[in-house]
Amino acid sequence: MLSKKIKELYLTNKKEKDKILHMDTSQLGAIAKWYRSCRMGYITEVSQIPSAISVLLYDRLENGSFYEYVMCLDNKIVDYSEKSKVDSLQRLVTFVINKHLYHEDQDLSLPYKYSSGLFESVNTIDEYLNLNKVNENDVLPNLSMVDWASYNKTKTRDRFKRPLKKFRSSIAQAKYKIEKQKQEGIHHYFPVSNNYPLPFWAMK
Repeated sequence: MLSKKIKELYLTNKKEKDKILHMDTSQLGAIAKWYRSCRMGYITEVSQIPSAISVLLYDRLENGSFYEYVMCLDNKIVDYSEKSKVDSLQRLVTFVINKHLYHEDQDLSLPYKYSSGLFESVNTIDEYLNLNKVNENDVLPNLSMVDWASYNKTKTRDRFKRPLKKFRSSIAQAKYKIEKQKQEGIHHYFPVSNNYPLPFWAMK
């Protein structure tokens, strides 16, 4: 609907405009109907996406050794003190977001330990943060991540509380929800063809 409205306002070619305005929208309507029946319900608004990304990163860094084992990799996440585990992880997540998702640094990498003859060895969060600086020159920030790109101990802890609670409860229910959606999919077939990527549980 928004796309049609924009084209109606700004397209100057009358034939092209008429073609757009009389386009059959039944397929879009079918997708909307499918989504209402089969949505998971974890994210219901675009504004929730940054917090979802943040807690996924938190979980990834908190359980780094498990994920590396599953993926058969030798990488290890930098060490953090168990005594200040929550603050350390939130500080680390904030840095990764600021560097890669807010300022879009192209040197993508999770905060792994490493040793090299050219650089200092990196084993802890402090060493990692000291060696890896955010380059703010000539980069337009991604404003959708602005609330998650700065660290303040009290504010950051408060910011993480609700999303982490939601994420952990949702993970516990994930298997049940996916099975439920598979059953929904039996009665509500995904209406798009042409190699469009399907949700995990969707049926065609």
